[in-house]
Amino acid sequence: FLNNNCRKIVAFWFVVFIWGIVTGPDLLHMGDDTQKAPKGSRADTDLNRFTDLYTTKGEELPIIVLFQCQKESKCVNVDQPELTKFSTALNLEVERYNTTHRNVFYTMGYYQYNGTVLDDVKQSFISKDKQLAYTTVVVNGTIITSKRYEFVYWLNDRIKELNPDSRKYDIGLTGFDALAADGTDATKDEIGKVDSFSVPVALALLGYMVGSWRLLSIGLFNMGTSILASFAIMVALLKYGGLPRPESASAQLMQVMAMSLSIDYVLFLCRRFRDEIKSGSSTKTAVYRSLLYAGHVVIMSGITIVVVFLGFTFLPSRTVVMDGTSCSIGVTVTLLVALTNTPAMILSFPLFFSTFNGFCGKCASPYGVGTVRDNAQIEYARLDSPKVHNMYTGFRFKFTKLVTKWPYNVVSILILYILVIPLAIQCTRIDINEDIIASIPRGSDAGDRFKSMYAHFPAGTLSPFYIYFHPGDGKSVFNSNVFAKVGKLSERIQKETACKVDKNSVSSPAYLRGKRISFAEAEALLLAAKLPICNRNDISKEMLRLCSTPKEYEFLFQQAVNENQDAMLITILVPFFPFVTETQDFIDQVYDIIDEELDDLTLSKYRRDRNGLIWDEGVETNPGGPAIGFCGFAVGFDAQMRQVYGLFPVLIATTLSAVFIVLSIMLKSAFVPLRLALTLFLPLLAVYGLAVLVYQDGILNWLSASTSSIGGFYWYIPILITSMVCGLALDYDVFLISRIIEHRENGYDIRASIVKASCETGGTISAAGIIMTLAFGGMLLSNQSTMDVSGWLLATAVLLDTFVVNTILVPALMSLGDNIAWWPRKVPMNNLVTLEDSEFVGEQEFLHSSHANDGDTASSDELEAS
Repeated sequence: FLNNNCRKIVAFWFVVFIWGIVTGPDLLHMGDDTQKAPKGSRADTDLNRFTDLYTTKGEELPIIVLFQCQKESKCVNVDQPELTKFSTALNLEVERYNTTHRNVFYTMGYYQYNGTVLDDVKQSFISKDKQLAYTTVVVNGTIITSKRYEFVYWLNDRIKELNPDSRKYDIGLTGFDALAADGTDATKDEIGKVDSFSVPVALALLGYMVGSWRLLSIGLFNMGTSILASFAIMVALLKYGGLPRPESASAQLMQVMAMSLSIDYVLFLCRRFRDEIKSGSSTKTAVYRSLLYAGHVVIMSGITIVVVFLGFTFLPSRTVVMDGTSCSIGVTVTLLVALTNTPAMILSFPLFFSTFNGFCGKCASPYGVGTVRDNAQIEYARLDSPKVHNMYTGFRFKFTKLVTKWPYNVVSILILYILVIPLAIQCTRIDINEDIIASIPRGSDAGDRFKSMYAHFPAGTLSPFYIYFHPGDGKSVFNSNVFAKVGKLSERIQKETACKVDKNSVSSPAYLRGKRISFAEAEALLLAAKLPICNRNDISKEMLRLCSTPKEYEFLFQQAVNENQDAMLITILVPFFPFVTETQDFIDQVYDIIDEELDDLTLSKYRRDRNGLIWDEGVETNPGGPAIGFCGFAVGFDAQMRQVYGLFPVLIATTLSAVFIVLSIMLKSAFVPLRLALTLFLPLLAVYGLAVLVYQDGILNWLSASTSSIGGFYWYIPILITSMVCGLALDYDVFLISRIIEHRENGYDIRASIVKASCETGGTISAAGIIMTLAFGGMLLSNQSTMDVSGWLLATAVLLDTFVVNTILVPALMSLGDNIAWWPRKVPMNNLVTLEDSEFVGEQEFLHSSHANDGDTASSDELEAS
C-alpha cells in the first residue's frame, strides 16, 4: 500500500502541514485557566445554590487595580488628589467600555469612597502605611477567557495612558485574570525559547545518528507536521466539538511531547533503514524491514503513551482531562506521521534518501544503492568477516557483558535498589499544595503586584471565602432567629479556626469586628442610615462622622444580603495565603462547624471520605428548608484536588495494568508485567526523591532560579508527571526488549542476545534519550515554577531511564529470566550462539578457543589451514 500510494501520502501530509500553519497557532489564544469544583461534590452543590441565591455573586471575578509608589521616587504615599482624579477618569473609561461589551459588574475601591459617608469603608482598600491602595473591578467570570483577557489588555493600556506620573506611581493590574493573561503570554514566549534551544541541538544529534542530512529533512518535516497538525486538530475540536478549553500551559506540553517523540520515532525508523541499506538491502526491502522491526517498536511505544494519557480523561479535573486529551492527540498524530510519512517519503525518492553523503560520508552502502540481497546473504556476509565488529570492542560491550554475568547481575540489581532507598525515603516528605503562585511567571508585573498586595493586605483579600445562610421556605433573613444563627456561626469560625488572629477576618450583618450584632441593633443602624441628614450631598464633617457607622453597616448589609432578602453571607478573609497546605485544614474545620450547625437545623448530612465531601445517598430530608453552604475559589480548588488524588491510585493501577497487558500481547510474553514493574519503580522513586531535595530543601538554590526551592509541588504536577514518566520509561524499554527478542529468536543465547541488542541499540537509545532530555530540559528555561518542576522531573526521569535502567537494570534482570521470560513465545534452546562465538571474539580467537577446549595442540599452520 505504501509503495503504491507513497506520493499521495506525502501530498496528504503536506496539505495537513499547511492547514496546521493556518489554524494551529490559534490554540495559543484559547487557554482557560479557571478552576471549578468537580460535579457532584459538596463544593459544586453549594456553588450552584449560591449562584441561584445571588444572581451575579457566583459569577464575579475580581481584577485589581493596584496603586503603589515607585521605588526611589519622590512619592510620599498614594493618598493623593491626582490619583483620585485618575481613578474617576478610569472608571468613566470602564463604563464606556461596558456599554458595548457588558462584562463588568461594578467597581469599588479607596478612591471611590474617599470623602463620602463611606469614608470608613475605604480604609480596607489602603495599606496602613498608605504606600498601597487598590480598586476592584468586578467582571463576569463566566464569559469566554479570551474576552476577559482582551479586557485586561485594554485596561492596562488605559492605565498607562491616564497615569498622572509614571515616575512616581506604579499603577497596574493583578488578580486571577491579570495573572492568567501573563501566564498565556509567557507560554507563547517559552515555546519560542524551547524551540530555539532544543530543536537545533536535537536535529543536529538526529542528523549525526542517521548519518544523512537527507533523512534529517524527513525528521524536520515530521516534527513540524506533528506539532502543527496536533494544534490544528485541537482548535477544531474546541471550536466545533464542544471540548472544554485547556489551560494555557497545555499547548507547551503538547508541543514538547510531539517534538520529542517525533524525533525519537524518526531516529528509530531511519537508523534501522540506514543499517539495512548498509547491509546491502534494496530501498524497498530496507523500508519493509524498518517498518517490521523499528515500526513495531514505534507502534508499541505510541500505544503505550496514548493509553497512559487517555487515563487522565477519567479524572474529575478539567485541567488534567484536557492535558490528557491534548497529549493523546499529539502522540497519536506523531505516531501516524512517523509510520506513514517516513516510509512514503523514502519510497517516493528512493535514490535521494538511500545516498549517505551528508553527516556521515562513510555511511554509504558498500554494495551500491538498490542492490538486492536476501537475508541469508546478508547474515553470511556478516559472519564471514574475519574481524570482530567495532561495537564488540568498546566499553558498552564489555560493560553489558559484565552486568549480565552471574553473580554480577544480581549484585547490580541490589546496588541500584539500595542506592534508591535514601531517595525513596525523601518521597515520604513530598508536600502537595494548591499554591497558584507556582504558575505565575517570575518577574511578571501582575505577579510582582500580587506579592506586594499579599504583603500589605489580608492574605485572603484576593480570594475570600463565603458562607451563605438560607432560611428556606421563602423566609426573610431579616429576623432575630436568623441573626442569632448567623452570629453564632460567624463567631465560631472566628474563634475556632486560624481566623482568631484577626478580629476583622470574619464579617457578616450579624457579626462585625469580632462582636455579634443583634437584630435590634441591625434595625437601628439601617434606620439611621436612611435618615435624610445622612444622605445629603453637602453633609457636614460632624454629621459625616455620626453617619459613617450606619452607612458602613448599610453598605455591608447590601453586599451580604441578596435581592430577595432570603440569604445572608458571611465573608471570610483568612490571615494566610488561601492556596497552601494550611487551607485544607481550614476547610475541614469550617465544614465541621457547618455540619454541627446543620445538625441543629435537622438537615441531611454529608459524608466525608478521601475523595472529598459528597452528598450522602438520597436527597435533603427537607429540600425547602434552611441551608448553609461554603463557597470560594479555594473551596472548589480543594475539592478538585481531593477527588483527583482519591481516584489517582486506582487510575494509575488500572492504566498500567492495561499497558502491561497490551505489551504482553504485542511482545508475546507473560513475564513482561513483572519485569516492567521492577524497572518502573526505580526511576519513579529516584526522580521524586531527588526533586524533593531540589524543590523543597533547596540543595540547588545556588544554581539558578529554575532549580530553586519553591516549598513543594503544585498539586497536579505529580498527577501529570507520574503517568508521563511511566509512559516514557516504557518507550526505550520496548525498543531494547524488541531487539533482544529478535536475536533470541534467531538463535542467540540470552546473554548474547542482550549484549548484541545493547550494542546495536545503545547509541540510538542514548541519542534518543539526550534528544528527549533536551526537549524537556528546555522547559527549565521557563519563567513559571510549574514548568520548571515538570521539566526537571521529566528530564531526570529520561536520563535515569536511558543511562541507568536500560544500561544496567534491564540487561541484568533479563539475564536472570531466560527460562520464563519468553513464555508462551517459542524460542530456540539448543545450538545457540554465545558470547564466545566468532561474531563477538573474532575468527582467530574463536578457533584458538575451540581447539583449546578440545585439547588440540595444532600448529598455527594447521589452524590457518582449518
